[in-house]
Amino acid sequence: MAVPKNIGVPASNYTHDELAEIYNHTRIDYIVPMPMNAKRMRQYVEHYDVDLNESVVVTTEDGEPIGVGMLGLRDNRAWITRLGVVPNMRERRIGTFLMKLLIDNAQRCGVALIQLEVIVGNDPAFNMFRKFGFQLHRELLVVRRPPKQHVEGSHPLVHELRYLEDDEIVACLQQREPGPSWVEETTSLLNAGALKGLLLRIGDAEGWVVFMCTKFQIQHIVLWANGINDDDVVFSLLYYLHELFPNRDTKVENIPVNHPTWRAFESLDYVVDFRRYEMLLEV
Repeated sequence: MAVPKNIGVPASNYTHDELAEIYNHTRIDYIVPMPMNAKRMRQYVEHYDVDLNESVVVTTEDGEPIGVGMLGLRDNRAWITRLGVVPNMRERRIGTFLMKLLIDNAQRCGVALIQLEVIVGNDPAFNMFRKFGFQLHRELLVVRRPPKQHVEGSHPLVHELRYLEDDEIVACLQQREPGPSWVEETTSLLNAGALKGLLLRIGDAEGWVVFMCTKFQIQHIVLWANGINDDDVVFSLLYYLHELFPNRDTKVENIPVNHPTWRAFESLDYVVDFRRYEMLLEV
């Protein structure tokens, strides 16, 4: 009996609604549920420079979608994301087939580096990535803080606190430390838009926080304070951010483990939701 042949199809052949449905089917039993709809899929593609022509949907010979993997492209780098296989088709090397197609596409686009993230505990995916030559680069925290009417702790003494103008937000982001993950890079934040910022001064010390604020949630928090190690300024920035938006749930992705700002997050009742490994492959 002939073995059924899997086919790789450009993701651009599908609508955002269809891609969201395919992706959701691959993640029904995932460690951390991350459901998408058409709007979220479109935003994801736009914010993270996903190239749907180079992204892949795997189908059966009959055209049934059974897997998906997306490829983001920036400068000379690629990012593999939203990789998944429907549960009843796993352990048939479809994930390996997807990865090979995505890596080949990235190489054809002339990138020098491919990066990805995998949730800590997803050993099958981690081991597959290692077989392709990806090396563990660092561990990242995804943290959350529920809405609270009042921030616990003493009220920090502040000499100036004001919102940043749009051009100031762009200038501030140019000051940030190097090395954020793909989803937190300045390009991702500017693509997403809807950014707000606060400038804070305590005596001679200065700092700022840039963040995205939706109706229900704060995301993508970027902090800077006299070289990032000033705990008092970082704490004060977060303190007043939550005083101004007490009813927002807050989610911050991909804080490197042992990053100095984590002390301030933790003191304001942030908790670790889950952890990721960031992995790199030089090509």
